[in-house]
Amino acid sequence: MKRRDNINQVNEIAHSAARLVEGIVVKTFPQTRTAQVRLDGSGQYINVALGHIDPSLVHNEGSRILLYRTSGAIYALSAMPGQYMQSSPGVVLGDRWGSTEFTIFNSSTYNPYTYASTYAVAGIDSMGNVRYCGDMMPVRKNEAHTGCVFIPLPIPYTHDSFNGDSFSDVGTFTKIENTSWSTVIPSDARALLIRLLCRDSGSAATSGLYVILSGDGTNGAFAVRPSGKANDDYADGTADVPCTNGDIWYRVEASGTNTMDIWLYCFGYWI
Repeated sequence: MKRRDNINQVNEIAHSAARLVEGIVVKTFPQTRTAQVRLDGSGQYINVALGHIDPSLVHNEGSRILLYRTSGAIYALSAMPGQYMQSSPGVVLGDRWGSTEFTIFNSSTYNPYTYASTYAVAGIDSMGNVRYCGDMMPVRKNEAHTGCVFIPLPIPYTHDSFNGDSFSDVGTFTKIENTSWSTVIPSDARALLIRLLCRDSGSAATSGLYVILSGDGTNGAFAVRPSGKANDDYADGTADVPCTNGDIWYRVEASGTNTMDIWLYCFGYWI
């Protein structure tokens, strides 16, 4: 039942003109690397190319394979755990038979023995995890929206230049590179979950103090303002800050020379 459920999940992704069918291998032909398959239901016999699969891995009688049928071609997908095969190039659905592991491929040049292929578009592994290399794009009212998934960090990333370091005014947005954190933030991250902690030795009597973060070097996205607090009293906040290639920017308005101390922590990122 679980296998059928997973097939239905994959089938929803496939083009409406295509359908998944199961077949039984009747005979293999090692010299031509093909197999004769009887389709379930219709009883139709077809010949399919084994592609990357060693014909010796396909049992002659009773071996079940998953097929992807379109109006112009039939693709043989899988016969053994961790193995793939196909009859012609193009979009191929693959199944790690026996472990309910499905993958959608967009190329015929993938390594059939490596699940984490750079050519894999999406997949459901044997633990039920969904793996994909594109964006999440929910469609609402015929309009696609690009979304992200959040990657939480059990130990927050820190930054050597924002670990209680003292700042004067920084009048223009200055970049914080994605590679400058204690651990590199992926360059394709879309936003960072940042905790910003700051204090200024002149905060009690000085208005308009701030530390502001930006995701593009132009527009402020998140600010913490210590003005009105006792001198050197902490002000802090946490927010999702958009980023560009994993980079963010900062500006500082301090009460004097090296009066503003700043700490930054990254607790996760959206990707």
